[in-house]
Amino acid sequence: MFEIAFKDFKNINMFYDGVFNIVKNYSEKPIFLCMGTSKVLNDCFGPMCGSVLKKHTNFFVYGSLTREVNANNFSEVYKFIKNKHPNSKIIVIDNVLVKNSSDVKLILKDSGIYPSGLKNNSTFIGDASILVNGFSYNRKDLIKNFCSICKIIITSLEKVKFCFE
Repeated sequence: MFEIAFKDFKNINMFYDGVFNIVKNYSEKPIFLCMGTSKVLNDCFGPMCGSVLKKHTNFFVYGSLTREVNANNFSEVYKFIKNKHPNSKIIVIDNVLVKNSSDVKLILKDSGIYPSGLKNNSTFIGDASILVNGFSYNRKDLIKNFCSICKIIITSLEKVKFCFE
């Protein structure tokens, strides 16, 4: 696991390399599970990123601004993904709140997560995860940061798509 402070994205190649190192041994294209809700400003990164990924990549993406994956429908969506793509790895994209941190951070983990918003917090999901620690009361700043991070994620996926062609 590593994280990159948003203000220090001079080392963004570390993120690209991290994504490559995670997916290079996958036998199939990974599935992206973008979790969250647009109803809560600080939990909208997953659906927002899912919408951008659907528009700009050819990966399977579940969760977007028009079709959210959240605590209300997570179980059925996750079962559907596991049935439809039984051999594919799942990369979870979600918000995370890191205590004592006011910096926006992009966190890449080579493991799944225990989503805190689910009723049963003992459910471990995914094979890897991309998490964003970003909290703000200013909608404009938060959306601007999230858009920049989505671009970074798309760029990293462009660099690894050859693994699946």
